Formats: sequence, structure tokens, C-alpha cells
Amino acid sequence: MLAREQAALGIDAMKETELHEILAGGLASEGFGVLREVPYPGDDAPAENDRDRCDLVLTPSPSDRLADPVHAARRIRAAEGTLFAPLAAGIEARAVQDEIDPADAVWLEVKVIAQHAYRRGVPGPNRSYSSELVDGPAGDIAKLECDGVIRLAAAVVVLFTESEQIALHDIDAMAHRLIDRDLPVGVPATESRPMTDRAGNATVTAAVLRVRCGHGDRF
Repeated sequence: MLAREQAALGIDAMKETELHEILAGGLASEGFGVLREVPYPGDDAPAENDRDRCDLVLTPSPSDRLADPVHAARRIRAAEGTLFAPLAAGIEARAVQDEIDPADAVWLEVKVIAQHAYRRGVPGPNRSYSSELVDGPAGDIAKLECDGVIRLAAAVVVLFTESEQIALHDIDAMAHRLIDRDLPVGVPATESRPMTDRAGNATVTAAVLRVRCGHGDRF
């Protein structure tokens, strides 16, 4: 669309959250339920705003509602010692039957990295490219693995590079370095497409690395 519009900036100039929206739209068009910025189901931080959030969560259908065990437990605790305790427990039990278990959803963390990036609106070589390519996904993988509830998860890397050859080489190197850190990832699945070169990037590649969570792996 940007190429047809002859826009001055391409998708590699977008904010990461804007690209999340594009990814969510593509997944929704395939029939999945797609939720954004969902609190981790195993994160029981004292304040709701302090809970870690996952970029995208997929359910089998757009009409699915995702259960939040932290919210359910807090509502039951709030009702304890009151006349509403039995009622609260019954409501939560019925709600669980109508909602998707977080362990049955697919949790996706996304990192967007560019070989040539914009700094203060000016494109140039990304001096942090190598470290971003490893450290960003590494943090996401650790969060997904350690949640305690999540079973189906993947780290997604959207990579802008000069060529597909560079992208595939760098993704392979990234995967080996992640494995060297003892992070539980599988072989990346990749897909590349050409794009209009406005900043030095002529290819966009999506890489998906399955995360083997400690208590189950059927993704």
C-alpha cells in the first residue's frame, strides 16, 4: 500500500506497535481470535499495571474469551469472609467453562529489528543491530518459558535487511546464539518478501521460533 502511494517512508519506519497491528490484522483474516497486550497468566504482580503483557495471543475463534486466572483468584479472595463468597466461587467456575484456558492459546512475543534504522527521522546503519537481534528475542523467550501457565508460545522476529540472504544468515546465527544461552527454542520458520528500499532495507523477513515451555510442548 505504501509503495502504491509512493510514500516517503516505508514499513521499516513504523513503530513496533504499529507493526503489531498489521500482524494482528493478518492473523485475524485467517480466522484466529487475536488479542493484544494480554497480561501473562502466571504473573500475579500486586498491581494490575505491573503485570507483564504479551504482544499477541491467538485463540481458535474470534468469539473466544480468554480466561485470566489471576483476575479470577483475586475476585474470589475479595469475596472471602463475606456473604458473597459462595456466589463468587460459583460465578468463576461457570466463567471458566465458557472461556479459553490460557494454556490452550498461542502466546506470541514480537520484536522488530532493522539493519538500517531511523534515528530522529534519519535512516542509517543500525549500530545496535547485532545485539538487538539476540538480546530482544532472548528476553521474550525467557518470559514465555518461565510463566508457568503458558504451554504454546513463540518468539516472532520481523527483520528488515538489505537482502534475503543477509536475513537468513543473521536469523540462523541468532538462533544458534539463543541456543548457546540454553534458551528452549526450535529451528526458525522464515518467510521473506521484497520491499521498496527507502532506508537501505530491501527485504522484510518474518522468523518464528517455537518456545518449548517447561511443563508442556505440543505447539
